[in-house]
Amino acid sequence: MKYLTDTHIFLWWITDNSRLSDRVRKVIASPDSEIFLSSASTWEMVIKSSTGKLSLPSSPDLFVRKQIALNDMKILNVTIKPAMSGMIFA
Repeated sequence: MKYLTDTHIFLWWITDNSRLSDRVRKVIASPDSEIFLSSASTWEMVIKSSTGKLSLPSSPDLFVRKQIALNDMKILNVTIKPAMSGMIFA
């Protein structure tokens, strides 16, 4: 199954934040799940990092690329087609 995470879910997953529900943890960890992060979320992290509202251990670009690779996720570019395809939001 394909899932699209938002910025908070992505950040909570990679930081093992307790606010992430067990249900969502199981979905993300499942080998049957294909996890996507929206390019809009990467844009949001760049903005929040540049305004001091989000502290990252490296530049947003390096941080996101590293975490996407480490967590076997994919970037979903924002276009009308994915938005209308009926993907499930975790």
